[in-house]
Amino acid sequence: GGDWHDGGAWELGVPVAGQHVAVTQSVDSLTLTNETASLASFTMTGGTLTFSNWTTRLRADAVHIAGGVLTLPPAFKSTEMSNRVWIVCSNLTLAAQGAIDVTGKGYASEHGPGVGNTVLKDSGAGGGYGGRGGRSRHFLTGGNPYGSVTAPDAPGSGGGKSKSYAGGGHGGGAVRIDAAGTVMLNGTISANGVSSAHTYSGGGSGGGIHLSCLAFGGTNGLIRANGGASGSSATASGGSGG
Repeated sequence: GGDWHDGGAWELGVPVAGQHVAVTQSVDSLTLTNETASLASFTMTGGTLTFSNWTTRLRADAVHIAGGVLTLPPAFKSTEMSNRVWIVCSNLTLAAQGAIDVTGKGYASEHGPGVGNTVLKDSGAGGGYGGRGGRSRHFLTGGNPYGSVTAPDAPGSGGGKSKSYAGGGHGGGAVRIDAAGTVMLNGTISANGVSSAHTYSGGGSGGGIHLSCLAFGGTNGLIRANGGASGSSATASGGSGG
């Protein structure tokens, strides 16, 4: 456990190019703050690997996520460092017991290029991304759509807050997979926006999942970037999908 680039986190020191690397069930958490060496293979059977920083990459010829979770740090503001899960490999297998989960790890409430409009009476609009966020009852416009349909690399945006209450839900995070060969998806990739915990505030938008490969397959795998719901009041609105 600890920082990937700290030799004390590994039995044999920081992994170097050409090595076979395993993160096992006994590891509580490991944080990757910079790109890895080009590994022969990376296998994960348990624990949590957290990617920190936008340019951080896990690089390996073969990546097998048999268990555990790849994720991101908490949601960030527009003025803070952004993060994403980025894997560069030849072949990737995500088993049914493995997951890439960046739900609510994108732009924080009230932040992002598609943030829901805010501070007008007691209602907040939903965050936008793949589409416009939901409009509030008091005609606050939902957050604008943005990004690319064919290469959705950006994180999701936060929902807007109401005048008298705290902010809306956080947006979903960003996942990028660059595979030169085959991606086998039997597990789940989630980049959902978060529903607002506050009655009159908007939900966050879903995040971005950009997957590039030569061949794609799997059984019962799931890719989702759903928008978060509004608070319990009918005056607020949900976020758009990613």
